[in-house]
Formats: sequence, C-alpha cells, structure tokens
Amino acid sequence: MRDEIRGVQPVPSAPGVYEISLEAVRGAAMHTVFEREALATAPMFARLSTASLRLVIEALRLVVLSAGEVLYHKGSMPDAMYMIAEGRVALSAGDGAQERTFAELGPGDVLGVVGLCSGEPRPITAIACETTHVLEIPRSCLDALLVAAPELRDLLLDLARQRLLAVLLETHRLFYRLDGSTREQLADRFRFFEVTEGAQLVELGQPPRHLFVVMTGRLEIVGIDGEVVAGLGTGSLAAESEFLAGAPVVMPIVARRRAFVLGLPREDFAAVANKLPQFFEDVVNEATAPIWDPALVS
Repeated sequence: MRDEIRGVQPVPSAPGVYEISLEAVRGAAMHTVFEREALATAPMFARLSTASLRLVIEALRLVVLSAGEVLYHKGSMPDAMYMIAEGRVALSAGDGAQERTFAELGPGDVLGVVGLCSGEPRPITAIACETTHVLEIPRSCLDALLVAAPELRDLLLDLARQRLLAVLLETHRLFYRLDGSTREQLADRFRFFEVTEGAQLVELGQPPRHLFVVMTGRLEIVGIDGEVVAGLGTGSLAAESEFLAGAPVVMPIVARRRAFVLGLPREDFAAVANKLPQFFEDVVNEATAPIWDPALVS
C-alpha cells in the first residue's frame, strides 16, 4: 500500500510509522458540456488524462440544490464526494442550539473528502447557501479512478490534510486566538505520517516530538493491563497532554488499522509559544481538557 504513495521514509524511533513527503504529495497535483467544463477546469481534475476524465464524467451526477437545501447530514455514511460547480455550500457542526457554521465553500471546492478517506460517518452537515450546482462523484467511481490514475490518491490525501488543518486551526481553542498569518505558518509546519496496523505512534518513555492529530484510521490508547483506555478517530489529538507538558508517554498509542496522522513538531510549536507567552500559559492550563470537537471536520 505504501508503494502507492511517493516520498515515504521510515521514522527510526517509531517502527511501523512512516513520514510522507509533502513535497511529493503536492507535486502530484492538481454527460453534459457544463459538467465536462467544470471538471476540466477544477485543480483536482485538471491533470487527469482524457480517459480518466471520461471515467469521472460517465459516473458523476449533477445535483441542483435550492437555498437552504441539505446536501448531506451529519451522521450519514459517506458514499460520494462532491465538487461545487456553481453556488456556495456552508458546513455546520453541532446539534440544536449548538449548531454553527464554520466554513463556506464555493465553485471548484471539493467537499466530503475527509469522511470518504476515513470511511466513518460524516461529522458535519453541508447546506446550500443559494441555488447551487454540485457534481456528485460516487465512491465506486473514485475507487476505479484511483486504479486508473493513482496520482489522484496523493491529491485526495493532500486535500483531506488541508481541510482538516483548516478546521483545526480555525476552530480549536488552542489555535483560534492566533492571527491568520500565524495559523497559516503553523499549517505549513505540520508533517504527514502513515502509521501501519499494529504500530505504536509514539515512543514510550519519551516526550512526544509532535502534536499529533488523526486524519484517517483509528488508534487506541492501551493501558498496562492491555485494556483500551480510549479510542482516537478522525480529528482526535494524540498524547497532547504529554506534548504540552513535555512529559514522557507512559501508555502505548497503537494503530488498530492503517492510519494517516498530522504532526506539528515541538520546535515549531515552541517558536509560536515563545512569541506569545500568554498563549503558551493558556495552552498549558488547558492541557488536561478535551482539546477539540472532532465534529468540526468536513
């Protein structure tokens, strides 16, 4: 499976964990005349061969939404991803009075990628802000496309990475107080890792070198008796208390299935904390609190 992704290097201190070169991933980028033109001009599909583009066009479905109409609900199983051809779509999270909009996407934007990559229920609701034309690409088509155009796998992973980081940095209480420029700098510092099934994410007895956030897959914190203490899915932070306190990891964090995670190096986090001492103090004070709501992931 790792052979499908370029620029992979093993992490010496964590057997079974592989860092993926973002330069390699980024380097792979990027039925009706209306649908064909929309796809051909979208960055995600612009470099597909004519045959691969035809495969998508033959399988996609044009969905027309009225203002306020729901594209998909939180909790629904992801069976497709979507590209906005015209109009705008708002992403919201939470239930009832706690529901709020945290992002708005427009023409050329793709949504539903994180859920499709993770295979877990959609954690957000997508609602049309106005009359909107959306191209629906079913999972079956995407699976076939990844065989015909394996370079698209890199694009999807990078898109999921970008979306996850955007939500994390703009909504998480550890980061939302930072100015936009600082958040952008932090986003560029996150590194990309693959964790193979059964591998431990961090080295026991040592402070974590990264602040990890799970992108896809599932990891578990395992107690001394072998019992699972907690499960970590899409959007969860791993070993955050130990990272923030500089304390050694005492319980294994094991991948129960292949996972992709993002990691902010300690030195990059410290560079921001040193410039913003009050920010650093707030971070330490919140180290033992639940860090963020995984529902805030598109």
